[in-house]
Amino acid sequence: MLRTLGGVRTCPSCGTENPEQARFCISCGTPLESPGEERRLITAVFTDIADVQRRSDPGADPEDLSAMLRPFHELLRRLIEGFGGTIEKVVGNLVFGVFGVPTTHEDDAERAVRAALRIRDEVQQRRRLDPSALAVRVGIATGEVVVSLGRGPRIGERVTGDVVNTASRLQSSAPPDGIVVAESTYLATRYTFRWQELRPVTVKGKADPIRIWAPIESRGRMAIEPPDPAGAPFVGRRDELSTLRTGFLSSMRDHRPRLVTIVGDAGLGKSRLVAELSVVTDELPELVRWRVGRPLPYGDTTAFAPFADIVKAEAGILDSDPPEAVASKLEETLKRVATGETEIERLRRYLLPLVTAQATTDDTTREETFSAWATFVERLAQENPTILAFEDAHGASPALFSFLDLLLDRVGAVPLTVIVAGRRELFDVRPGWGDRPGATTMELEPLAEAETAQLVAALRDRDTLPADLAEAVVERSGGNPLYAEEFMRMLRDQALREGGDERVPDAVALPPTIQALLSSRLDVLPPRLRAAAQDAAVVGFTCWPGAVATITGAPDEVARGTLEELVDREVLRRSKTTSVAGQTEYTFRHVLVRDVAYGRIPRADRARKHRAVASWLSGALGVGTADREERLAYHFAEAHDLAAAAGEPMAAAMADQAIDHLVAAANRAVGLDPARSLVHSRRALDLMSADDPRRPRTLLGAGSAALVAGNFDEADDDLRSAIELFALHEDEIGAADATVMLARS
Repeated sequence: MLRTLGGVRTCPSCGTENPEQARFCISCGTPLESPGEERRLITAVFTDIADVQRRSDPGADPEDLSAMLRPFHELLRRLIEGFGGTIEKVVGNLVFGVFGVPTTHEDDAERAVRAALRIRDEVQQRRRLDPSALAVRVGIATGEVVVSLGRGPRIGERVTGDVVNTASRLQSSAPPDGIVVAESTYLATRYTFRWQELRPVTVKGKADPIRIWAPIESRGRMAIEPPDPAGAPFVGRRDELSTLRTGFLSSMRDHRPRLVTIVGDAGLGKSRLVAELSVVTDELPELVRWRVGRPLPYGDTTAFAPFADIVKAEAGILDSDPPEAVASKLEETLKRVATGETEIERLRRYLLPLVTAQATTDDTTREETFSAWATFVERLAQENPTILAFEDAHGASPALFSFLDLLLDRVGAVPLTVIVAGRRELFDVRPGWGDRPGATTMELEPLAEAETAQLVAALRDRDTLPADLAEAVVERSGGNPLYAEEFMRMLRDQALREGGDERVPDAVALPPTIQALLSSRLDVLPPRLRAAAQDAAVVGFTCWPGAVATITGAPDEVARGTLEELVDREVLRRSKTTSVAGQTEYTFRHVLVRDVAYGRIPRADRARKHRAVASWLSGALGVGTADREERLAYHFAEAHDLAAAAGEPMAAAMADQAIDHLVAAANRAVGLDPARSLVHSRRALDLMSADDPRRPRTLLGAGSAALVAGNFDEADDDLRSAIELFALHEDEIGAADATVMLARS
């Protein structure tokens, strides 16, 4: 039981006394308060077992109804949870599932649609065997919700948001065995599935009809042939492509196996770099065998699924093939590549369990299995130069890396290139991976700003996307090609829907695909590090231990240690210099990571944290610091806006503080940057009440800035309003100042 005595919180695990506002023990990291709430991007799935009321006798015993529904509940639970979702609620014939809670995956929307397709397929299969079996209706929507962390799965308490209502309404509008998804889910998965747009529907709670789609089928997993390099232009990465090309060509020339490992953050172009190698191989006179495998992060899979996909591709085995067809196709392939009946028998024994549900024999050892698999690959490479590419290797099993190590050790003099691509987490899965003679490891860095601009320019539709917006995309993308492409797709879609409207928004919104991807990165952090990243995000793109410590109540040295852990996790970077004496300075590795971490904090908590940061900055920043007033004004104004939206009583006090700093910032900027001064004055006026005594002087400052900026009509309005208020307050000097300035306008 947590005890709070005299402003101290005693840790229930180790007994350490912590500051009252601390959320985690400064000694052992144990949470000291309930997890509270977070904003999350989720995909909601509502499944209704159709026609239950008509099929059941109104007077039927409830146990009979339960028995009728139980097989469907078990099916839905198996498939939704099998694809990484969570069952939030089961009420009779209605099942509510969520993807993105408790852990966010970068492909939650895709998982939800795949689960729905599997549900539909299995229900239809049951009905083919039993025509009296029931049908299902599925509604899916993606969007932001507030999640009550650490609480039980009770609808309306754990997950709350309009997206839940939307998914529920769409389920009601779906036909039997129909799947209907909202536009948000369609946009997040449109390149993964084939879609049919349906007639818009009007649902309860929505003033206008909403656009909906029905998934037809998956476009399939990653191609077993080389990935297609078409699409966005290939920019940058010329040195990396040269290294990859050299490794492959040397393997062909010397008949030696080569290992190339490509690591980098999501979206930096690992898959695209591999795809570009196919352009090189297409130009060669020899036929090059490409085989690609990747671990699936959901559904039914095994540690060796990526290699199984490669074997299936070589043999032409389809997932829909019956067992006898699988065995026949594998047999034909072995007859082609193996060196004799003995080897055919050996390879069949070890490969057939890989591509079917057949169990291995009891006396089979892993080394024997791996050795047989390596022989199969060696025979392929003897037939043609072979490239085996393993994508998303950070999600692979350690056992797969063990096989690849043995493969590279056992194969003889053959032209075999093994490419392993993934995020840096693959080194956590297999420490020391790639430390072998002749192996190459490349770590991709973000594109240079000029390269990102080149990519955006190539993607830009000049008829609908203005140059200012393209520049904003370059800045927000931070050198990540995927981010740039997703931003441009989103903006292009918006422009098409709005008929080519060229207005530039105040900020470039975050596409849901990127938000989910970055959320998944944050979710792999321990809770205390995730909380620290959120606190750092409130401070800004740049943060300091003292500011974070003020939010948490922990000592500066504890906050510094936590921020150093975030550096190790590649969430933050440590700056070489600092702008605050005595404080180590940190920055987020990408501005979008900061944005996503910040966006997950509920408004009331954000307001409190901004107030704490403003308090720390007021003491940490020197009075003469150039942007001191602007920084303080920002944090106090944010605290006001968020507190007001959340109904928190501190909003009025935060507005008062913000006004003082906004007015000071406006006065400082009026001569050098009148437009900026005017922005500050306008913001201050918005926060003031009509009878605030500071209002006439602020109007005078706004009029002065407008006059310097050449906005004469605006200046005239502000100065006349100031004169009226000065007169009302009987301030003759102020009225005279405003009158003199008005004469200049």
